[in-house]
Amino acid sequence: MSGQDIERDLSDFFRDTPAPRPSDGLRETVAAARRESVGSGIGRYTGGAHRPPQLLLSLVGLAASIVLTGGLVLALASRGDRPGVAGSSETPSAGESAGRLVPASPSETATAGLSESPTATPVPVVEPSPTPGSTVTFGPVGAFKATGVTSVNPTMSTLLPNGKVLVVGGDTRGNASELYDPATGKFTATSPAADYHWRGTLTRLADGRALLVGGFGVSDEVATAEIYDPATGKYKATGPLAGPRFDFSATLLHDGEVLVVGGSHWIDPNGTTEYLKSAELYNPATGTFRSAGDMTIARNKPAVVTLQDGRALIAGGMSGNKYPSLASAEIYDPATGRFTPTGYLTANRALGVPTLLEDGRVLISGGDDSMMGVQYADLYDPATGKFSQTGPEAIDRVAHTATLLADGRVLIAGGYAGPDGVASIDPSIWAMTAARYLSAAEIYDPIKGTFTRIGNMSMWRVDATATLLQDGRVLIAGGGVSGTTSRADLYIP
Repeated sequence: MSGQDIERDLSDFFRDTPAPRPSDGLRETVAAARRESVGSGIGRYTGGAHRPPQLLLSLVGLAASIVLTGGLVLALASRGDRPGVAGSSETPSAGESAGRLVPASPSETATAGLSESPTATPVPVVEPSPTPGSTVTFGPVGAFKATGVTSVNPTMSTLLPNGKVLVVGGDTRGNASELYDPATGKFTATSPAADYHWRGTLTRLADGRALLVGGFGVSDEVATAEIYDPATGKYKATGPLAGPRFDFSATLLHDGEVLVVGGSHWIDPNGTTEYLKSAELYNPATGTFRSAGDMTIARNKPAVVTLQDGRALIAGGMSGNKYPSLASAEIYDPATGRFTPTGYLTANRALGVPTLLEDGRVLISGGDDSMMGVQYADLYDPATGKFSQTGPEAIDRVAHTATLLADGRVLIAGGYAGPDGVASIDPSIWAMTAARYLSAAEIYDPIKGTFTRIGNMSMWRVDATATLLQDGRVLIAGGGVSGTTSRADLYIP
């Protein structure tokens, strides 16, 4: 039987077989097992697609529960630092996956009410948004097309002023860098960084240079920072940070400085992890970092984005084993230099991906709640300081990409399906990889408040990069098997 036959059979099974709702007892059993697996005290954090051994036992138990109930089980845990919420999931249709132009096959998804859009006062943004070119025709769905091959398995990327994309490697190729040229569809090598910066950040500055910060070096975490200058094609040392950190988040503020928040730090040679509440500001004019004070709570990999009014939203993340994932959020105001609480996400959410929408609201998609996929996305309204639920997403996913398209919609692609989100796993991807890695993609429409399942990329991607090109297409690269060569994808709206 071919892979396509397996894909069709599993797709038909998941589509046609109803999924009974679990009993309250079963829900509590699954939730209790998940809480027990978290443990207590400060522990090691494992990012990306890796999961602790206890998760495998939880999955086995969950699979047994599914068999006993005669179908698929939908489970949602509600715990952490916010009021309880509920969610749901549904099975998407399987799409085609090949190294060619793939017509998308949208499927209907449930519709949730969308809150009234705030009246946003435009604020001049230091870094201009790419202007769509006349070469792209925007349709209702779009399609993927395989493009050049990158040898660095990038985990970070940014669009340069000349229209090329700087991609920086991660894992075993942590300092390797390449440039993608949309005109030729090819990647070419550029000067490598002096240090590895796996699980660090790459931020384009207002003057077109790119700031590479922190993460892991060859054998340990680093506090180093470097500037890539597209005029010379080389990196130059800058900074450094006050101390080493990894799994933090960064955002460019309207005044040209870069805000670095949270993350983790090893407190002993064995890799015991301390979660950080400290923040720093990078000043490109002086090439130095300075303290920005402390957040209200330690956050590892929070969702961070600069709002249209110049403030920065910091939401969710992880804060040690007491709260494996958070629902709280806060605002950093550059005018006062202070962090203040703002609203609660509708679900605990670690590794959620933020997208600033055209109307000033923020979409936070994907992520997980204590090792459980979160399928409903959140919308943050700066006018009210509150979050509301939107969606659901076609697939609950973690370590995915989210890109604002030139027409205001959001492309969400790749990642891996939430460990407990059995009914929402794309069966074709699960069958072909013997894992829950996704090549599946979907589109969020902020006007309708709905996600629509579209076609697949040419390969599954976890912790990939996505960059909006000047002509409106999206380059998605990396996210493959550690240290391997991989082909990139172009999304054509």
